[in-house]
Amino acid sequence: MERQFEFVQRHTSLKWAQKFLVDLKRAYDPLRGNADYQKTGFGADQRIIKFKHGFKELEFNMIEGRYQMSRKRIIIIDQEGVIPMKSKNGVMEPSAEAMKALNGISDEPSNIVFVVSKESKKLMHQLYSEKAPKLGLAAENGFFWRWTSESQRESDWNTLIEVEDL
Repeated sequence: MERQFEFVQRHTSLKWAQKFLVDLKRAYDPLRGNADYQKTGFGADQRIIKFKHGFKELEFNMIEGRYQMSRKRIIIIDQEGVIPMKSKNGVMEPSAEAMKALNGISDEPSNIVFVVSKESKKLMHQLYSEKAPKLGLAAENGFFWRWTSESQRESDWNTLIEVEDL
């Protein structure tokens, strides 16, 4: 019952309507019949994606080969909708499996890994600083950022531009 309650809290009618309007606006974008459509997702998260005719998905083998050949990599991950989250004491946080994967890729010396989120710098610090200290973090849609959380306090953040009184 608690799981269903959490789902209803996260998927309000307002959020559904906003998603619907975004999809409607995207669907109207005139590609003049030069488009293909594909369904993705499940349940309330199902979407129809429109893309130009002839668009080809990246092939896993090609990506894996290029990944192995590269000497330096930057990996940017959007927290919302990409990292599996679960509720703990009323707060959504990354699952243990997600943290293990994030630590695995951030432990590779060739990788610079950033998690970008709309969340506050305080929450991002709470979620990742101890459990994944090598991750780069970008809070509030990237306005606040830091290379890692190693030896960083909750207030240690860089900003995109110089602003007083933040």
